[in-house]
Amino acid sequence: MKYVRLLLVASTLVLYTDFAWAAMGILEAYHMAQENDAAFDSARYEYQAAQTMPAQGLSYLLPSVEAHYMTGKYDTDSPTSGDYSSSMRGVTLRQPLLSLPRIFEYTQHRVRADLGKAKFNAAESDLIIRTATVYFDLLAAWDQLEIVLAEKKAVAEQLEQAKRLFHAGAGTITDVHDALARYNGLLSDEIEARNNINVNVKAFKRVTGAEPKDLCRLKETIPLFVPSPDDLEGWIQIAKENNPTIRYYNYNVNYYKQERRKMISEHLPEVSFVADHHTSDTIEYYKTEEVTYTSVMAQITVPLFQGGYTRAKTKEATAKLEQAKADLNDVLTENAQKISEAFLGIKSNMAMIQALELAVESAELSLQSNEMGLKAGIRTIVDVLDAQKQLYDERMSLLKAKYEYIMNLLTLKSEGGVLTEEDLLTISDWLQTT
Repeated sequence: MKYVRLLLVASTLVLYTDFAWAAMGILEAYHMAQENDAAFDSARYEYQAAQTMPAQGLSYLLPSVEAHYMTGKYDTDSPTSGDYSSSMRGVTLRQPLLSLPRIFEYTQHRVRADLGKAKFNAAESDLIIRTATVYFDLLAAWDQLEIVLAEKKAVAEQLEQAKRLFHAGAGTITDVHDALARYNGLLSDEIEARNNINVNVKAFKRVTGAEPKDLCRLKETIPLFVPSPDDLEGWIQIAKENNPTIRYYNYNVNYYKQERRKMISEHLPEVSFVADHHTSDTIEYYKTEEVTYTSVMAQITVPLFQGGYTRAKTKEATAKLEQAKADLNDVLTENAQKISEAFLGIKSNMAMIQALELAVESAELSLQSNEMGLKAGIRTIVDVLDAQKQLYDERMSLLKAKYEYIMNLLTLKSEGGVLTEEDLLTISDWLQTT
């Protein structure tokens, strides 16, 4: 028996160690998401591609060098000469000296790099939000199941008590039926809760690439505060300066400004420096002496008419510019709305958490009173069941309010453009390590 007890203790320690090891913190989940999330991978590669744009744009302003070689055979009907062959080889260098379209094209390519960076910054912030969402959604699903199981256990005990009282003649069949109805309803709630866990596990895996055995749970008490500044207009102003999505649409306006300038400048002359060096020779009955040509010139190109293409493209660029401005205004309005929702949500969550903490305490006292009243014969099984349900409902509401509070904190910073990994580190301190 001593050996069996030791074995059971050892097994329990192993299980506990495995449980503690398996509990995943939110920072760990975020780091896994950085490695495994397909949408973030796509954004990262898109960013890398965008950073090549300045070099591509600069190439329009730098010299281009071409080597060329040509050879051919010529048949003639001339009585004085026979067929002959000829070859030519050389190098041509072109350097744009004055080309406004190329200058604006280069500027556009630099703006495209800025667009790529802003879009990637938005993807980084979005990954934090999506990681936190799947993390706390899964925690809430597990909490829901635990509360349902705890309530089911409590109702089962009341059901057994109702049966004992009924058989002893001290209770009614109505109490038994009421308790049984509550118990059967909780069986349905348990099925729903387990299904909800499965759904959220899949969502968690999609973002992080992992199926955790457990997550670090919230501590019983977490700090309640509004991030500085405690002012709605202040956050809207912060967003205008820092939000990557707003920056993206500002860059987009600049891009189409350059596009319009580029198309207008297509009507203007372009000046290029052209240097050419080539050698040619001819072979008939014998090889002639090679002839070398070297030329250096300034080439002026004046666009006269391109079938109305430039004019049409200018109109298109003008319309696109106005569209980009409208898109920016829409994003600013949407951002202000989201900031308002998150900011006011934080204040509402703080008040709700404080109220629900009191409600849980009151529900616990109410349950104790009803249980004592049942023993004294002044309360019924139904009264106890109602008090139990009230307590478990308040506990679940409290947990949900805490999760909503955390998500509103993160959302406010995300919409303000100041959300970083440090914010997840702060929230990690609110989680139990085991």
